[in-house]
Amino acid sequence: GGKGERLLPITKKLPKPLIKIGSTPMIFNLINQIYSQGYYNIYVSINFMKDLMKKKIGKLKMKNLNLKFIEESKPMGTAGSMFFLKKKKIKSKNFFVINCDIWSKLELNEVNEFHTKEKADITVLVKNEVLDLNFGKVELKKNTVQKIIEKPSESFYFSAGIYVLKRNLLKYVKNQKIDMPEFINNMISKNKKVLAYYIYEDWIDAGTHSNLKKIRLKLN
Repeated sequence: GGKGERLLPITKKLPKPLIKIGSTPMIFNLINQIYSQGYYNIYVSINFMKDLMKKKIGKLKMKNLNLKFIEESKPMGTAGSMFFLKKKKIKSKNFFVINCDIWSKLELNEVNEFHTKEKADITVLVKNEVLDLNFGKVELKKNTVQKIIEKPSESFYFSAGIYVLKRNLLKYVKNQKIDMPEFINNMISKNKKVLAYYIYEDWIDAGTHSNLKKIRLKLN
């Protein structure tokens, strides 16, 4: 539902999900990946240029595919858009939330099995990143220099924009704008079981010009 501002000026006339990676729009690639792994019930949350989104995505025709739209009258954030799922008849106990600008080669069934086996309320897919700093890191205590570390490497885990949630967590979602980090932190404060699933497969955030170029080079 976002405006894809990191991809301006492309997204002035074309919503980010419809930007092509290879020969097809990125959201088509994602839907095909989800569908090919046996997940046929897909909801697409839309707001920005939603009429164009419905027109293009609505042309997808695959056997047993049950694709529906969640139309936001105003931007709700990734977690906020889940509010509209309350009125949908979701039969499964768990559901995925996936950002449309994620390019990866994940096995979703393995993620779902982990989530179910560990009896998690939320599973957050995480990936490791190592940043090599090009300058000396200064450790301070007020204005006293404690140590200088020359060009260190910083390692951390980040959210990969893919989540599995128990259906019963929808009762905590209100009709208001909220992003996934805030919602997940709220669930942690309620002592819900939030686990990390470590991914090692290829993963790229296609929401920037440089990363779009990386993906297109990989596909050539």
